[in-house]
Amino acid sequence: VSTQSTGYNIICKMAFVHISKASQQRLANQAKFTQLHSEFYSTLISTILKEDQDLTLPLTPDSFLLSAQSGVVFCKLVNKISPGKINRFTTRNPNVYQKSENQRAAIDAAIELGCKAISFTPTSLIDGNLISTLGFTWQLLRLWLVKGINVHEKPQLKKLKQENESEENFSKLTVEQHLLRWFNYHLQIADPSRKITNFTTDLNDGSNYTVLLNHFFGDEVPLSLLNGDAHQRAGHVLTTALHKGAQTVVTAEQLVTEVDQFHLAFVASLFNLHDGLSQSNVGLQSKAKQKENEEVLLKLEEEKIKKDTEIINLKQEIEQLERAYSRLRRQKEEVETSLNQDEQSKIRKIEELEGQIAELVLNKPNTLRSSQFDEPEKVIKKLYLTVKEARRVAKADTFSESDPYAVVRHLKPDGTQVSKWKTYIIDDNPNPVWNVTMLLSDLEMEDIIDISVWDYDSLTSNDFLGEVKLARNQIVNGMKEWYPLRYSSHSDRRTRLNITGDIKIEFDCYY
Repeated sequence: VSTQSTGYNIICKMAFVHISKASQQRLANQAKFTQLHSEFYSTLISTILKEDQDLTLPLTPDSFLLSAQSGVVFCKLVNKISPGKINRFTTRNPNVYQKSENQRAAIDAAIELGCKAISFTPTSLIDGNLISTLGFTWQLLRLWLVKGINVHEKPQLKKLKQENESEENFSKLTVEQHLLRWFNYHLQIADPSRKITNFTTDLNDGSNYTVLLNHFFGDEVPLSLLNGDAHQRAGHVLTTALHKGAQTVVTAEQLVTEVDQFHLAFVASLFNLHDGLSQSNVGLQSKAKQKENEEVLLKLEEEKIKKDTEIINLKQEIEQLERAYSRLRRQKEEVETSLNQDEQSKIRKIEELEGQIAELVLNKPNTLRSSQFDEPEKVIKKLYLTVKEARRVAKADTFSESDPYAVVRHLKPDGTQVSKWKTYIIDDNPNPVWNVTMLLSDLEMEDIIDISVWDYDSLTSNDFLGEVKLARNQIVNGMKEWYPLRYSSHSDRRTRLNITGDIKIEFDCYY
């Protein structure tokens, strides 16, 4: 027994050492990952805001994280991306309230510019939550890095449109998809056997960069580098790009990682340096398209003038009818007061006038029901939906309160999901406050907004805590309402809890 116990103890100690080493390695990798991101972000922000007088530049990873807590650096980045977007924010020693105002202004402006409010709130940014800070920072820096890379400002991108692909579908591609197509367009010319599908594993060894820059600059980036070390390739590629005028702060060490942010930044700088796309045909197409657009706009303007004229004429007819109606009314009243003078003739006159009045009354509603005055059922182009808070949500856990989070889905009438958003999780709280704003687009009359609340469980499936379904006609601009959470009509497995509580939603609509 003693021998067995001793052996068991040895095995346990070996397992403990193994787990500890694995944990230490994982923590070390995470620390290195965070350090690389912080270094990249602080360097890039220092470059973007190099002439700023309110920040101490250049930023270090530590000073970057501290300045992010005040919200000042985020507000300044937003105004660099879209000048004048944020008019007022506190730059000098903001207090807690002013920091919150700065963060809210930056988040609201960022959402309008296309960022997604996932995993960050003013509170999490002020508290220095690393995931929130890095996530929000990257979304802003991404907007800066790809600014101007679109079909409108770079019409030569149309060269990358695939056969039988409509312009509408091509214009819906993300910047990342455009840059992947651009990279592959040149790889097909230089080496048809090569193709990239991502900004991570397809680029981190530097070989595809080498082929691309050799295609652009010849022997300044020799193909013999393909036989060498990845770090050597990355260094040579980066040095050549900088020598040619590329605007980038990415380092050779970052180029050999599998971090997509570093590679997206570098590929965007290469595109801006030398896109290598022929502009002659694109320019002709652009001019033809511009002429076509001008003709369409002219036609629409003519139709608008015609409709406006019809509306003016219709209003004049209505005014004439109203004046005639009033005149006939007065005549009728005068006749009624003088009946004793000539009974028979007056009665006939009254009947005649009443007939004319009836004709006017019948005609007037028909005129007013003209299609000119119908107000179409409006599509909401942009709906900023804010999940504010919930109260008295059901208790799903045995030893603590629920850990609630909310899910918002934009659905078509047949149940097809257009988009889906989630708030962050709030631990052990029956009255969670999220204040997360989400952007939904093109909400049509038959569409449905499904808002559900869930209890997060790390070991088992998440528990359903209730939902709210809203039709388009229930959504009014500026509305702030508490909605009772209800059972789901879709699945029996959701209904094991006694659903309680309400959720507060705010709507901001743009038609």
